[in-house]
Amino acid sequence: KGSSQDACLTRDGTITMRTNGAMLGHAVLRSFLGEVGDKTFFLSIVLTAWCPWGGIRRDEEHLFQTLLVFAGGLVALVLRVVFESVGWSTFPFRDSVFEASSFIVLMILGMKAKLELDRADAHEQGSKRLPKAEGDGGNPFNVKAEDMEKTPADDDAKWNVGAFSAIAPGVAVAEQEQQAQGYGAIPLATSADGVFSERISDKLVSHILAFLVPLVLGFAVEAEDKSDVALMAPHMTTATAFGACLGFLPAVLVAVGIGYIA
Repeated sequence: KGSSQDACLTRDGTITMRTNGAMLGHAVLRSFLGEVGDKTFFLSIVLTAWCPWGGIRRDEEHLFQTLLVFAGGLVALVLRVVFESVGWSTFPFRDSVFEASSFIVLMILGMKAKLELDRADAHEQGSKRLPKAEGDGGNPFNVKAEDMEKTPADDDAKWNVGAFSAIAPGVAVAEQEQQAQGYGAIPLATSADGVFSERISDKLVSHILAFLVPLVLGFAVEAEDKSDVALMAPHMTTATAFGACLGFLPAVLVAVGIGYIA
């Protein structure tokens, strides 16, 4: 009896492992095919090639920002899987709110991108239409070469250094402002470390947005998306959720790869 019970337990364990493996593989394939070609897929492509703050990504930090876009998009999809596994689909109006908010944000970003493209096209066309005189070596203003090579030392009008030597040297602007402050005047507050007194670097803002924009927009746009509908299984198990995360990984990698090359 003991040997027969052990055989039954072994057979049941093997069947369970095969079932979990089949569910895992099915979830990986379903999430990968559902993610390729949907809204979040094309959103990752666009955000990899274009930054809402700095425009087209062509600087030396493009590769690092591509990794940030990949991380933000993947984290957004993993969060969707986690929320779906805990019964997020039962909440009322959750898809309507996300669809409306993502539609508004995407419309604003689309208009901004179109304005930047129109400005770039106008600049390119304007540079091609610059006047160019014939026979002057590409000088549209027809300025003589000897006038262009002329230095200030060769000019007849020279600065007389001793003309203002009798005047007392001026006081620095900071000293004048300090002397002008009356009794009880409150000096301007300045930052000791210079953090709040200087403008934030555009590169830092681009790095932050490279992660936050795919994270927030990817989570909102995923509502009622093709891959999100594929996750709505009647009984989502741990193997199904893990397989969905594994399927999203190569899909997002393909998307950011296309955006990086484009």
